[in-house]
Amino acid sequence: MKTYTKKQITKQLIIGGVLSVITLIVMLATGIWDIADQPIGGTILLVLGVFTLMPISYMSFFYINWKKALIGMIAPIPVLSYCIACFKGLGYTFMALITLIKGKDNYTFNKYGVDKNNAE
Repeated sequence: MKTYTKKQITKQLIIGGVLSVITLIVMLATGIWDIADQPIGGTILLVLGVFTLMPISYMSFFYINWKKALIGMIAPIPVLSYCIACFKGLGYTFMALITLIKGKDNYTFNKYGVDKNNAE
């Protein structure tokens, strides 16, 4: 069971935002993201996706159980085991963001996703 404070969640979100801006700059500089042939609406949607979805995906790295994810790479069904660990991390990220929006002081999760003390 891990507990993250409001300050830690905010710091993780800021780190995710900085990494997404760096990724956007690298994508534009190297030509991976060619915006010349796209309509303006598509470009606006891609930029909004970078500033909303990429910080969340980078933030999920803090919540992934890396031991299970790395074991999942060599497990009998490697892709499925790794994806399950990544999706759990993404789910924990959304729950942490909801906790941050609600204004709670900390976010505690265990393998069931709830705090036993609050469930009783």
